[in-house]
Amino acid sequence: MKEKINYNELSEDVYINSKLNFFKLMLLIIFSCTLGFTYNFPMKHTVNNLIIGQLKQLRSCPIRYDKLDMSFFLPKVTVINPVISGKCFNNPQVSLNLEDIVISPQIPNIYPAGAKFHLNIKKGESVANIYPSLSFSDQTFMIQDTKVDIDSFKEQLTGADFVHGLFDVQAKVITTKKAIKDAQVLLKSKNLRVGPKNISGFDLPELMMGNLLLKATYKRSAVKVESLIVGNENSPIHAKFDGTIKVNSFNPSFSKLNLLGEIKFSKKFMEEFSILNLFLGPYKAENGYYAVKVGGTIARPAPSPR
Repeated sequence: MKEKINYNELSEDVYINSKLNFFKLMLLIIFSCTLGFTYNFPMKHTVNNLIIGQLKQLRSCPIRYDKLDMSFFLPKVTVINPVISGKCFNNPQVSLNLEDIVISPQIPNIYPAGAKFHLNIKKGESVANIYPSLSFSDQTFMIQDTKVDIDSFKEQLTGADFVHGLFDVQAKVITTKKAIKDAQVLLKSKNLRVGPKNISGFDLPELMMGNLLLKATYKRSAVKVESLIVGNENSPIHAKFDGTIKVNSFNPSFSKLNLLGEIKFSKKFMEEFSILNLFLGPYKAENGYYAVKVGGTIARPAPSPR
C-alpha cells in the first residue's frame, strides 16, 4: 500500500535545495549572457574609440600612446607607453614619458550621476592612484595613496628644480570642461631637500630639511595656503607660513607669492653662513624666530621684514 505524502509536512531540505538550484540556474544564465556579450560585442573597438575620442579633445595637452591592452576577467584597460606632451607644462620641448597606465571601472556615482574609474600611474619611484568621477557638469578627481618623487619630474617643473624628495599626496580636484573649479591638497614629506638656490643674491647650498607639510585650497585662480611648515626645530631652517598665491596659469613658476610667517635658523647654520647677520638686522626676532613676509614669485621669492 502506497503511503500518501502530505505536502504541508515536507522537510525543509526540499525548500533549501530548490532555492539553491534556482540560484545556480540564475548564475549560469548571467554568466552565459555575459560571456556571449563579451565575445560577440566589439568591446575593444568601442572602448578604443571612446578613449581616442576623449584624447582628441585634449588639444592644449596632447597625450599619445602605442596601443591599448584590454582584460575582461578583471576589467581593465592598460595604456601602453603613454607620453604627455610638454605643452601641458608650458614647455613644448620636454615631454613626460610614463610607464603603463592601468584604468579600471569602479562602482558608478549615484549623485551626481556619472561613471567612476581608477587610474594607476607609475614613473620610477612615483606611484599615483587617481579616481576620476565623470558627470554631465563637473569632473571630480580624488588622489589617494600617491607618492611623487620630485626628481623624476624636474624637467617639467621649471623654476622648482631646487626641491627634492619623496612626497605623499592627497587631493580632491573639481574641474569643468574649461578649467579647474576647486581643489584641496595635502602634501607631506619626511625627506625634503632644498637647494642649491640663489635667493635675493644669497647662494643657498643643498640643505636636508626633513619634514614638510602643505595644506592648501584652490579657487578662482588663487591658492590659499592654510599651513606650510618646512623642517622642524632640529633642521637647519624651520619655517611656518600661511597666505595666498596668485596662480599664473601660463607659467606656474611666475605665480605671485603673498605669504606671512616666521623662520628660525639653527646655530650651526648661522655659524657656517654668518653673512646672514647682515640681512637679518631689520627683522624682528622672538624666541629665535624672525617675522617674515615673502613676496615675489615661486621662481624668485623675495623675503622682507614684517
